Amino acid sequence: MYGFLRQPKWLAAHALVLVLLPTFIGAGIWQYTRHLDRQGVNDAAAARAALVDLDETSLASISANNDEYRGISVLGVWSPDDAVIIRNRSRNGAAGCHLAVPFDTVEAVDLLVVAGWLTETSCVSTGTDYRLPAGQVQLTARLRATQTRGSLGPRDAAEGRLESL
Repeated sequence: MYGFLRQPKWLAAHALVLVLLPTFIGAGIWQYTRHLDRQGVNDAAAARAALVDLDETSLASISANNDEYRGISVLGVWSPDDAVIIRNRSRNGAAGCHLAVPFDTVEAVDLLVVAGWLTETSCVSTGTDYRLPAGQVQLTARLRATQTRGSLGPRDAAEGRLESL
């Protein structure tokens, strides 16, 4: 009555199911673990989100691991002449770039601030035509760790002035 189950195509189908079943279970466990890890990052970001005015000693002792996503409020001056375009960024599905501008704080600690997102047509070059406030300003921002370059892709020039990354 069930003799057809011994045919090669049925045996191959059963073998395939026996291989795929643990694979799918393992993938589900992996995905759940990723969810728990991301939830931990979100909880840490929410805990650090309280805005804090940092003084010179605490600003100089910032740790990328302990202070990422921490809110800060510092006094300083924008340096638009040293602005850098960070290419190949997207926002709501549109291509563009980030404008990263150095911010010199009163405490003599330099921060690189992603000042905003630009459309692809505005990403031609950096310059001083971006409308940043002149003089001393109060910057309220959220700290992020520096991104590291992967093993593939172009490298930045060792010398000279960078205008885009």
